[in-house]
Amino acid sequence: MSNRIGLIQKRDGDWCKDVEETGVEIIQYFKDIFTFEEPQGIDDILNDIPQSITNVKNKQLTSPVTEQEVHRPVFSMHPSKSPGPNGKQILDNVLVAHECNHFLNNKRSGKKGYVAIKLDIFKAYDRIEWTFLEKLILKIGFCQQWVGWIMECVSSVSYSVNSNREKKGFIKPIRGLRQGDLLSPFLFLICAEGFSALFNQAVFDFVKEKVLSRISGWREKMLSMVGKEMLLKSMVMSLPAYVMLCYKLPKEEVCKGIGREMAKLWLGSNREKKKIHWIGWEKLSKVKQSEGLGFRDLESFNQAFLAKQLWRIFTRLNLLVSKILKVRYFKGTLVWKMKGRSIDSWYWRSILSARTLLEKGVRKRVGDRKTIDIWEDRWIPGAVGGKVSTQRDPELGL
Repeated sequence: MSNRIGLIQKRDGDWCKDVEETGVEIIQYFKDIFTFEEPQGIDDILNDIPQSITNVKNKQLTSPVTEQEVHRPVFSMHPSKSPGPNGKQILDNVLVAHECNHFLNNKRSGKKGYVAIKLDIFKAYDRIEWTFLEKLILKIGFCQQWVGWIMECVSSVSYSVNSNREKKGFIKPIRGLRQGDLLSPFLFLICAEGFSALFNQAVFDFVKEKVLSRISGWREKMLSMVGKEMLLKSMVMSLPAYVMLCYKLPKEEVCKGIGREMAKLWLGSNREKKKIHWIGWEKLSKVKQSEGLGFRDLESFNQAFLAKQLWRIFTRLNLLVSKILKVRYFKGTLVWKMKGRSIDSWYWRSILSARTLLEKGVRKRVGDRKTIDIWEDRWIPGAVGGKVSTQRDPELGL
């Protein structure tokens, strides 16, 4: 005796009258999943995606496949392993989640607390828009020929519904990735780059809106110049502090945008009444010893925070975050000579941007003299730039 689908409830609340109507409802349900209206806002997401594929890589991708290239991956697999990312099983994720949950449920003492964040991507593979996928991989830098091949693989699929042992309907999808296709996980990871960019943008928008909402509320109050100064220095500058500790804020959209609104509040401008800014914000953000008012420049403040984080990683190697970053990014290369990559996390790219600022104040300590270059390294305390200012004489052999 086999299982059969009888009558199902339709989305409008009514029940199907017979098996045929049930089949029609099932087919329509899957058609709705795999079809869509033209997605909006794709260009806004792609703006923050960097190009990471070079012409050399594109040439390698589009060159004819050799027999050796096919032989190497196939025969490198263990006989008992199936194709996939290092034989990883879905069950591994369940076990990791279970152990994390178990730890959190049994954490009943101590002052330090922990939290788990669950990100539920609903029917992720089915919801990948082909339009978005194509524009994304083009933005990353893949050439049109390779993108055409990939989209041909993605879009050549069609579906039928197996209802009560009968194949019904014909669905030609215009979105979604095929489950079980070895190409799908990699395409989904590429799409995750777009999600990451969207997430970062949401964080930055939140910071900006939070600050601007505070400033907007203060405009309605009769505040003295001293009151405005205290509010701007104590309240506004503290709001984005936690984000600035981890991420580099966009210069134009966030840093300068908040700076303009702070200047308007300070000078008494509002939507109905605008005043001439006789003094630029660059002047106001200087320290009082330099004839400024001591307002912090958000971009410089952000850089200082990131430099502090980088210094903390250098000097506290026992921290878990230091160990993870060292294994993931350092790989035997000095951080001063390390090149940022587009595949690096936004956090790592942010703190790497503070290297130049940190390097200005760092001095190499002289030990056994085996790893120091007296001409190129910064090792002289108190000297401008920390380097030897004497002209190097080639005849001395130093």
